[in-house]
Amino acid sequence: MRSLAARIFVAIVLTNLLVSVGVGLALEAGFERRRAEHAAIALDVLLLEGAAALEASSTEDARQALHAIESRTGVHLVLARGTTTVRSSGTLDDDLEDAAAAIEAVAHADDGRATVGEWVALRGATGDVIAASYGHPPRAVFAISPPRLHFGLVLGLAAVVSLLLAHALSAPIRSLRAAAGRVSAGDMQVRVGPSMPRHAESEVRALALDFDAMTQKVSELLASRERLLRDVSHELRSPLTRLSMALEVARHSTSPEEAEAHAALDRIGRESERLEELVALVLTMARLDDAGAIDRTELLRLDEIVADVVGDAAYEARTTGRRVEASALPEITLRGHAELLRQAIENVVRNALRFAPEGTAIEIGLGVRDRELSLTVRDHGPGVPQDKLDEIFRPFARLSPARERETGGAGLGLAITERAVRVHGGRVRAQNAEGGGLAVEITLPLDVSGSTA
Repeated sequence: MRSLAARIFVAIVLTNLLVSVGVGLALEAGFERRRAEHAAIALDVLLLEGAAALEASSTEDARQALHAIESRTGVHLVLARGTTTVRSSGTLDDDLEDAAAAIEAVAHADDGRATVGEWVALRGATGDVIAASYGHPPRAVFAISPPRLHFGLVLGLAAVVSLLLAHALSAPIRSLRAAAGRVSAGDMQVRVGPSMPRHAESEVRALALDFDAMTQKVSELLASRERLLRDVSHELRSPLTRLSMALEVARHSTSPEEAEAHAALDRIGRESERLEELVALVLTMARLDDAGAIDRTELLRLDEIVADVVGDAAYEARTTGRRVEASALPEITLRGHAELLRQAIENVVRNALRFAPEGTAIEIGLGVRDRELSLTVRDHGPGVPQDKLDEIFRPFARLSPARERETGGAGLGLAITERAVRVHGGRVRAQNAEGGGLAVEITLPLDVSGSTA
């Protein structure tokens, strides 16, 4: 039972059950005591009533009167008048001994009252004695119903109230969780404070406000970082352009015999090209951060883009003793930004070529399942440590020993792929393949207006 709402619901229902049972038992015990007290009082009143009614009656009238009282109340009565004993019914043979003993004991009682067994006897003003069996309380006492709790109704109402309460208590937590999921997906504009219910506990509301403050701060830090990268990249472009022009002038000004100078100039040229490539990648990253400025409405054929990337990669791979193999590519049409998707796929393929051993193949597969397309690129290289698989999609990621600067690359290719795929509503993940190597899967949703064949 991992759900907070479910745990709250069960806890409240069990609490209500225990309280209901405890209150019910207490009420039952108290009621039984009160009913016994009421029975004794009712019996005394009945004896007095019977004695008063029988004082002036004949013996036969007395018997009929006692029978009428028994029929009405359910209490067995016996009247002793001198040496004559009158019963209210003929069912007292077994108990008459206790009744006679109670009647005899009255003669020695100062207060005119005696009790033997289940019989109580009372002497009237005329000397007549009337006895009643208190083992049979008057029916009027039994007519008083105990306040029994209807546990089914109580638990049903408690369950409904508990469910509503559990849902209300856990709703702010669910809102915070949903907001955290959106933040982890890159949406730094989400705020939960304004949408928090007014009845939410002060601690939960304070947590929501702290969450909003944290998100705002992180958003500002990320924006500051991206702005710095973008500004620095733009500022570097002009010096790099001037450096390239100066380098060409220096090459033309150097005589062919100065081999050492030419070698130094060539090294400067390579480093300048590498730096220019890095600046271009950083600018691409900055552009991907502004997803709203990217037009993703172009209708394109993804299978054709993959085929072009495979053709270019296969041509380059021939000189390094590697192969690029693609399974049959089904026709897939969707909406997106063609150049960004091409660059995202090309980065994954070039990354695989960079780390694949000579004589091995880069395997590329493209398919459709559940209205999503899946592109898989697998190499047979050293792979990536299991706990570092997510890090390869971070900017400037370098994982030792498999991914080092000497192997080439600026550490931005897969980061650009991840952002470009995310901009198109997809996801990318990497895993170590069976038998060795790294498999990178790109998943993109198919636009409803697109088509597959």
